[in-house]
Amino acid sequence: MCPEITPDFSEVSEVNNEPIPSGVYKTQVLAAEQKTSEKGQQYISWKLNIVGAEGDLAKFNNQWIFHSTMCEGKAANMLKKFYKAAMGEDLTGAFDTEQLLGKEVQVVVEQRFNDDGTVNRWPNVKSVMGLQ
Repeated sequence: MCPEITPDFSEVSEVNNEPIPSGVYKTQVLAAEQKTSEKGQQYISWKLNIVGAEGDLAKFNNQWIFHSTMCEGKAANMLKKFYKAAMGEDLTGAFDTEQLLGKEVQVVVEQRFNDDGTVNRWPNVKSVMGLQ
C-alpha cells in the first residue's frame, strides 16, 4: 500500500492558452539551441519566459515566447542586438549560448495570425532591448 501523499499546489498556476497580446514584455532566457535551416544556414532558437508582467498581463507570467536569430547574413544583426540586450556589451566573436541562460531582456512582440485569420498563440518578436 502506498503512503498517503499531501501535495502542495499553492505555487502552481493554471496554463494560460490565450494568445500573448502585442506589447513589451520582460523575459528571461530559458534555452538556446543552435540549429540549421533547410537552406543550410545556422540560427539560434531561443525560448524566453515572460516575467514581471503586472495587471491584466500578469496572467502571461511564466508563458513562453519563442524567437530565432540567424547567425549569418544580414539577418544576423538581430543576434547582435539580442546579445547586447542580454549581456550589456557588443558581440565581437564566438560565444557560448549558455552565457545567456537566465539573463533578462525586454522584447517587443506582435501578434501573428493563422491562415484562417485566427490569432496564433505565439507572437513574433519584433525587437529586443536591455532592461530599462
